[in-house]
Amino acid sequence: MPATQEANPDPRVHMTLENWEQGDFLCRGYIQSRLVDQLFNVYSEVKTSKELWEALDKKYKTFNVGSGKFAAAKFLNFVMVDSKPIMDQVHDLQMILQEISDEGMKICETFTVNCFIEKLPPGWADFKNYLAFKQKALTLANLFLGCRMSH
Repeated sequence: MPATQEANPDPRVHMTLENWEQGDFLCRGYIQSRLVDQLFNVYSEVKTSKELWEALDKKYKTFNVGSGKFAAAKFLNFVMVDSKPIMDQVHDLQMILQEISDEGMKICETFTVNCFIEKLPPGWADFKNYLAFKQKALTLANLFLGCRMSH
């Protein structure tokens, strides 16, 4: 924020300050208008757009540090069920794997394939047994294709 100089008779100083205040008001309003209601309520009392931006930046940079852990936990806790279409569940699992990849984590494809097979719903027990006795290594792409064809 420009420093106020009450004793300064130069109208440009006052005009600059008014322009800054107007711009800051608009910027803060623009950022706040994009927040969900719960966050808006938390950040509605912030005085300047810079303070608002820094508070949000700090909150989400801190959150992103641990987001790899959340992606890994989602993958480990992912459970397939018979009541939901298999390809929807395959897509959900692919999205989780993409999150893990986006976080810079690498998982061996063989491990991923075997985890996926173990996650198949109970109604897919025959397909799961078929895959267990396959001699040839299976790629994720081939496994997903096999699920689509067995569907």
